[in-house]
Amino acid sequence: MIQQEKMASLGSLTAGIAHEIKNPLNFVINFSKLSLKLIQSFEEAFQKGISTLNTDDQTELHSSLEKLKSNTDTVFVQGSKADSILKKMLAHASGKSGEYMSVDLHAVIDECIVLFQMGMSSKNPNFDVKIEREFDPTISQVEMATEDMSRVFFNMLNNAYFALSLKKEGPGGNAFKPLITIKTKNKGDKYEIAIRDNGVGIPENIAKKVFIPFFTTKPASLGTGLGLSLSHNIISQQHEGTLTFISKEGEFTEFTITLPVHMSAHIKVGNWVKENENRPQRISLNSPL
Repeated sequence: MIQQEKMASLGSLTAGIAHEIKNPLNFVINFSKLSLKLIQSFEEAFQKGISTLNTDDQTELHSSLEKLKSNTDTVFVQGSKADSILKKMLAHASGKSGEYMSVDLHAVIDECIVLFQMGMSSKNPNFDVKIEREFDPTISQVEMATEDMSRVFFNMLNNAYFALSLKKEGPGGNAFKPLITIKTKNKGDKYEIAIRDNGVGIPENIAKKVFIPFFTTKPASLGTGLGLSLSHNIISQQHEGTLTFISKEGEFTEFTITLPVHMSAHIKVGNWVKENENRPQRISLNSPL
């Protein structure tokens, strides 16, 4: 009940902020579209009167016009990207299960990384975490509930950040270079996403508890112990996939998500709750190194 209340409050706050940002952002997008049309009209008029100008003036005006067009187009493209991010923030804040659709897996991960980096830079601007991508180019469209899988990716990134920050604060932290590596791999009948950090790792004595609801090693103010449990359910029950991990204390942790290329029909139509509500929770767990 406490967690539900916290999520409701957070969702309302996030939605309110996102809506406030979305209003001026709509103006940016709409006026940049209008500006591109005006530039096109000016370009047509410019072509008619260009013969009256000398060569140097023609070159200068043409160059200025191209720069103006390029800059306005950039404003429109980046504004559209920001609008897409805000829509995902609103979907994330709603806490509702998303629709299943075919999406670009790497684009979804990239958007999550952008949001994660924005949040972390505002939270701790002095802590720089390098994120490396090793994406399999043979993977393009993947069937998933985008909003739900985005929650999973956010949770994985946040947990990695927490592990990295602990190592940074420990002995030898000044020389420590925090790194998160995200790899994707096409394995024929399934896709694999591995998220690895070089943080403090997971001790062997708690490794078997990480998917248990409300179990957490974080202070009360920093975690509820529901993240990995919910992530496991989203992957295993909603997407018929698996969530496993390997870890070595003091060196690294790597979580691996596998998603099937094709899900069962009853999963995709959104009946997974009824079909799976009595299914035992499947916890696939590799032994820590």
